[in-house]
Amino acid sequence: MITSLQNLNKLIVEKYETYVRIRITDESDTRFEPPAVLDSPEAMVTDSENYKVTVSAENEPFSISVTRPDGAELFNTADGPLVYYDQFLQLTTRRAPAIYGFGETMHHQIQNEIDYVTQGVWARDESVAFDKNLYGHQPYSLALENDGRASGLLFFNAHPMDVVKTPEATLTFRAIGGQLDFFVFAGPSPEDVTRQYTSVIGRSYLFPYWSLGFQLCRWGYQNTKEVRDLIARNQQLGIPQDIQYVDIDYMDRQLDFTLDMDNYPDLPEFMVDTQKNSNMRWILIIDPAISAEEHGENAWQDEGKDYPTYTRGEEANAFIKYGKEDGHEEEVLLGKVWPFLPATAFPDFFRPSAQQWWSDEIVRFRTGFEGASKGLTFDGIWIDMNEPTNFDAGEPGQEGENQWEEGCAKNKWNFPPYIPVSIEEARNDKNANILFQKTICMDGLQTNPNTGSDSELHFNLHSLYGQGYSEGQPTLDACELATGERCMVVSRSTFPGAQRTVGHWLGDNKSQWDHIKGQMIGSMDFSLYGFSYTGPDICGFFDDSEEQLCARWTQLGAFFPYSRNHNGNYNIQQDPAVWGEEFAAMTRNILQHRYRLLPYLYTLMYRASVFGDTVIRPLFANWPEDKTTHTIDEQMMWADGLLVSPVLTQDTTEVNAYFPEDRWFDYYTGDEMTSGAQKLDAPLNFIPIHLRGGKILPVQHPLEALTTMDSRMNPLGLVISLDKDFAASGELYWDTGVSIDPIGKEEYSLINFSFADNTLSSTVEKYAIKEETHKNSGDKVLLQFESIEINGLESSISGISIEFNGASAGLSSDSWVQEANGRLIISAELELPMTEEFKIVFTPSSETTTTATTTTSDASALAASFAVAFGLLFM
Repeated sequence: MITSLQNLNKLIVEKYETYVRIRITDESDTRFEPPAVLDSPEAMVTDSENYKVTVSAENEPFSISVTRPDGAELFNTADGPLVYYDQFLQLTTRRAPAIYGFGETMHHQIQNEIDYVTQGVWARDESVAFDKNLYGHQPYSLALENDGRASGLLFFNAHPMDVVKTPEATLTFRAIGGQLDFFVFAGPSPEDVTRQYTSVIGRSYLFPYWSLGFQLCRWGYQNTKEVRDLIARNQQLGIPQDIQYVDIDYMDRQLDFTLDMDNYPDLPEFMVDTQKNSNMRWILIIDPAISAEEHGENAWQDEGKDYPTYTRGEEANAFIKYGKEDGHEEEVLLGKVWPFLPATAFPDFFRPSAQQWWSDEIVRFRTGFEGASKGLTFDGIWIDMNEPTNFDAGEPGQEGENQWEEGCAKNKWNFPPYIPVSIEEARNDKNANILFQKTICMDGLQTNPNTGSDSELHFNLHSLYGQGYSEGQPTLDACELATGERCMVVSRSTFPGAQRTVGHWLGDNKSQWDHIKGQMIGSMDFSLYGFSYTGPDICGFFDDSEEQLCARWTQLGAFFPYSRNHNGNYNIQQDPAVWGEEFAAMTRNILQHRYRLLPYLYTLMYRASVFGDTVIRPLFANWPEDKTTHTIDEQMMWADGLLVSPVLTQDTTEVNAYFPEDRWFDYYTGDEMTSGAQKLDAPLNFIPIHLRGGKILPVQHPLEALTTMDSRMNPLGLVISLDKDFAASGELYWDTGVSIDPIGKEEYSLINFSFADNTLSSTVEKYAIKEETHKNSGDKVLLQFESIEINGLESSISGISIEFNGASAGLSSDSWVQEANGRLIISAELELPMTEEFKIVFTPSSETTTTATTTTSDASALAASFAVAFGLLFM
């Protein structure tokens, strides 16, 4: 039965210059509000120049609207009734023609389908499939109007919900708790919207530089030898690899903070060896559920003693408790996860004592713990199963059996009167009316950090369990404390604002072609949600991959910020080396390009952390006024400078690409492209990449480096692509790559670049880092620019001079070449310190159009020489 909520008469409107918050609640204003940290970047205003708020008159049916000054609607509730019961809230608003976002789910297309599609939003463990409600709770969307103006809408509610999208240009929200609490962001550009959104819910953590390296992982490594052989075969074939993972296999019977001494006794020593001698990093998986069954005959390590992690957690009062109606008041709430024993406890990460206990366990695990002579010297942590997952529905039976409807107490939290579509897909005759399918009882008791109460229902906090302020923040804090460096934490479950502390991988996908595109869209979706660090399991998690699919996914995967090849137990191995030398050569080539571009990518990560810029972007984010871009989802960009056009279908060697009106250049050759639709060649070992005119990208020669620790010691360069005015700009952000809070401590350098009137200039905005120190060898190098590539010059160049340190000197003609297509490459004689300002003047010849200064064959040879200098094989 749905019970009515009386005294619904409080409308709270908070106006800011670029956004407005609208809350509709009861008179007492005591209904649950998610305990997520919200920033207030702008002062409240009486009126804004960007929008107008209108409330219906008292004698009319209630409605509220937000419109632009010209009348364009951003939010208007006049098209549907407002329904507000205790456990059923509904509001309908008008929407713009094109909608993006709402997650977490895997969409077939980037623009949301609107043919009366109902999407669930709730944190839920579900293997990846199209249109399913997946791990994260992201009730946020971006809308595009016909003229390209954008706005954002956040339904700030943590309860299970539906979003109904209709062709009548409406969105209907239904939730079973909380408040009707909406944020409307006025834009007007897509990037403006994302910056406004993240200014409120939080900007992305600046991940360490090494986290941008290539990563290998697998559930199913049998022992340390198997991992050692994996790393060796990839190193032998020259595959760059910064990070190696171990999944739950390394644990003693999948128990957190333990080590399998039968199969992994030498893992601690091997980790140190690769960290010191191969300059690599390690990430360990740690699940939240803690076995509470390790007693007596089931004692930890069969030594007749309790599992120490659980014992210490119980002493710290760290776990979620049973509700008052469960008959176990004040007892630890139980579920069933690893290691398949019928009693697993779940930490209450909002409780301060639980956070301290969790931190202590993580630090102890790295420095030395029970059952092992040494700790595991991890560099980052992977938190999984944190929706939270439960293998049964609620509490398991005495033998671990699934009790289905009998797993939790009969009350309105476990058996709500309305089940959103996010749960309907799990219904059968055994769980027809339950909310706790695949998770824990909703009446479990946790701590609410907003109120300090330790009797908050899990029903209210469920979707926040894995997000940044719950499990994410104490995990990151502990990792930084344990390592003494900036850390990397990736999480499966997310909530708005989780990006403050964690990155997100897109979960347990499948090795099938349509998942390549679906997960590419997912990465762009999470960019709109404010996450800078996202990516899928490259080559697929479930099912056996196959060579062509894995090749195409590897090529695209080289351009996700989070670039990890990972697959599941019982499937064939799929790391690059297992496919043979030809596959390895393709992987090596595309990863060398990635590593070359990492200074640019890291600069984009800095901008995401400070300004809220997106890193991975759909094309409409840069050209919203071009309606063709509104539905393009088979290409993506790094910010506004680099376009990636992957092959996404089997047995295909061409790509249908679109180039918005601008200047474009082939990344590999420098050839200028024509704007509009293009068919591009894409043989199996090749992915088309293009440079946008007007941008300067900082790069670094990878040479023979297999890790970022080594590549950061190499010379820097600039790739300049000129726009229609023959101008360009860019910047380079640089820090140690591992220091904690480098921006807050001002321990970084920031250099701006501009090209105009045939002159390249650098301006040092911030100077704190000028040299690189190798962590292991201790070697130091002065960071300096030693190469420059320019695409799109107006004319042929007859001479080049450098103004530096008050002096001017010309470059010899042997140090540079201008190719037949006009691309100019300086590959020698440059030794310009990164933090010293300089100017380079390019003197044009008398010719007014770009002409080649070499024959085609000479240009090809010189381009090949340049490729060798960069350690690259240009295609």
